[in-house]
Amino acid sequence: MKNFNAKETFGECLAIAQTIKHPVLKTVCLEILNRYEKDLSQKPATSDNHHSFKGGLLYHTHCVAKGSLTICDLFPQLAIDRDLVVFGALLHDIGKVYDYEFKQSAQRVGNNSVMLGHSYRGTFIVETELNKHKLDDDFKHQVLHVIACHMKEFANHGGALVLPKMKEVMIINFADHMSSYFEPAIDVLPKKQKGGTYQTSKTPHDFYKSLNPHC
Repeated sequence: MKNFNAKETFGECLAIAQTIKHPVLKTVCLEILNRYEKDLSQKPATSDNHHSFKGGLLYHTHCVAKGSLTICDLFPQLAIDRDLVVFGALLHDIGKVYDYEFKQSAQRVGNNSVMLGHSYRGTFIVETELNKHKLDDDFKHQVLHVIACHMKEFANHGGALVLPKMKEVMIINFADHMSSYFEPAIDVLPKKQKGGTYQTSKTPHDFYKSLNPHC
């Protein structure tokens, strides 16, 4: 998806943010998205793992938001807080705006992603903005938890600050994992013959393309 329309995709992200009912969360989400529009639209999501192209960070953010909402729709019985899901999905990787840049290729910038991780940086960005508003402390901690723990596990590339303690976080994590896992295959799989094998940076072994002649 290297040729996606960044302006249109960003507009769709803003439209998703507009569905947030909590006035503070909506205001903060829109403020942060608009502030970092240029970074989201120009920077990759990683240097070599997934969405490693110009604007990959925005495209990944959009995919995670849409994927998260799809999961919510599948399980209406859970009474999930969609505000937290939308807020967290749209801002889960906002800390990466300081971690990568795209010139001729995707490149890591500085050592934040190694020493602290984007979950910490993103939590700091969101908390700084939330502190400008009156918000119950316990609820604010839940909001920050969604950003801080969206990766579910501790990792060498900026994992969770603590283990997830809310279903909303798990929804974002599953959508995040799906987006990062399948995107690297977009440029690989269509070029493979039926029955052929392929690997990407996210696959631990060879995968096979279907032999179904009707697909």
